[in-house]
Amino acid sequence: MSNNEENPISLINEVSRIEEINTLANFDYNDKSNSNQIGRSRKIVILMWLWRWRFATKYTLCHLASLAYENREESVNKLLKRLEKSGFLSKFSVPIKLDYVAYVLTKKAEKWLRENVTESELPDFAPLCDKSKIAISNTVHDVACQKFIVNRIVSIEKPIFFASDFELRKREKSSKKANDYERLLFKIPDAVFLEYDECQELRAVENEDGKQLILVEIERTRKTEQRYVNTFRDIDFAFDHSYNSNCCYFGEIWYFVKNENHADLIDRAANNFGLSNSLIFAIVDNNVNALLTNQSKVMPLPLFEEEFEEEELMF
Repeated sequence: MSNNEENPISLINEVSRIEEINTLANFDYNDKSNSNQIGRSRKIVILMWLWRWRFATKYTLCHLASLAYENREESVNKLLKRLEKSGFLSKFSVPIKLDYVAYVLTKKAEKWLRENVTESELPDFAPLCDKSKIAISNTVHDVACQKFIVNRIVSIEKPIFFASDFELRKREKSSKKANDYERLLFKIPDAVFLEYDECQELRAVENEDGKQLILVEIERTRKTEQRYVNTFRDIDFAFDHSYNSNCCYFGEIWYFVKNENHADLIDRAANNFGLSNSLIFAIVDNNVNALLTNQSKVMPLPLFEEEFEEEELMF
């Protein structure tokens, strides 16, 4: 990341891929001689995901490392148990009824990754290896965001360029030019990613502002209209006061909400600044399906799952 005032930190420099996902997708799973290599690749994918997101649930990791093939999920589940038993993962409970087992990395896992993964592929910040520092009240929201990104990956069986809010906040804090970073980001989203089109080519728009990303916002609770107005005012300000033509902003903001009334509230706030056309809404109903209302297609996203109270945590 640059500390030069002429080159403020750009979101396009913040996204990266987990390259080992490509390896997983290209294995011949019928060839038993690949078993050890497949296991190693899955191990890297799981540990790298945890490094970049702080934690993940068992379901999320199984879905990712199996690329959503049901006949492979049992093998990934066994791998997770071995990694926990061998001291690579530390287990804790989150308040999701059907997916309550979650993991964080351990120092042993961090050491193994530093020894077995090219330095350029590793995040530029230390992983979180202390499960006591996970805010349980935020885990359901964070799991929903992770599952969205995982669904994008497994749907095309390719690694996508993304950054989690954990990564963005880590880099914000480490930046010596924090003011420039905050002015560019205006608000740290839940995630950012580059999308692929139907031909599996990056759907990043090239224009005078450079490549444009998609911002993801998981809105499980309804905020006041004024709060959304303030958010879009900051976004509008960031556009109007761009001082570097290479800054990367975004092409779209994908909002995941529970009902159309919530979507209408956000849309009204964005319309005050002419940003309504940049929004795509996913209405997540009780059947955990998300309807992209202005794309006329249904996309299954198990995001807003049934919760139980923190006091009911399983372990």
